[in-house]
Amino acid sequence: MTAQGRRMIWVHTPEAARELDRLAQSEFGLASIVLMEHAGMAVAHEVETAARRARVGGAVAVCGTGNNGGDGLAAARLLANRGLRAAVALPAGEPGTADARANMRAVLAMGLPVFRGEGAIRGAMGEVGGGCVVIDALLGTGLSRDVGGGLLEAIREITRLGAAGAPVVAVDCPSGLDAGAGVPRPEAVGATRTVTFGAVKSGFLRPGAWPFLGEVVVGDLGVPGELVERLGVREEAPTGLVVAD
Repeated sequence: MTAQGRRMIWVHTPEAARELDRLAQSEFGLASIVLMEHAGMAVAHEVETAARRARVGGAVAVCGTGNNGGDGLAAARLLANRGLRAAVALPAGEPGTADARANMRAVLAMGLPVFRGEGAIRGAMGEVGGGCVVIDALLGTGLSRDVGGGLLEAIREITRLGAAGAPVVAVDCPSGLDAGAGVPRPEAVGATRTVTFGAVKSGFLRPGAWPFLGEVVVGDLGVPGELVERLGVREEAPTGLVVAD
């Protein structure tokens, strides 16, 4: 805190966030799947908290094809281990990175319900039954162009679920939000809580991002704090950005 009581936070650009992952592996020897497991644990913790507050017993992970989707798959697996009803929706295709595919294999081996393509989100919601928390793991912090087609429809569907009362936990960044510019491209998920990793993303400081973020939680990736600080800048959190302790 500053003398005036303003919250001080570490801030990373999307480029710094990618460098954090790279250096965690090359300089500190942390395998990328270890980082994904830590991300999944951070998300699972916040989903459990949201489920307890909303008095629901299920979670639907809406996962994209990249590592953001892999984080969502890891969270779904961990939540199932902790007794929540968990299902997975893959509206945009199969996991495409090695770490995401590894988590997909584990999800399938555990017998979690997986729904694919158009109608995947509705199918997963129906499988879980009753109220649930929606995990937005479609797109991460690398987005820099407008989203269309099935991805845009999935973003809209998650937002509709949130508007209807389902808690929405976004993984790293609400899908459709440009984490550098802080603007939707052209629409973004309206999250209840955003679990971002390492540090707050630079675009989150812009007022245009605030309606989509909900409460921001900085999840621990298990990387040394020195690395977070080396790649970041220390700034006062703007009054419109809610960052949880």
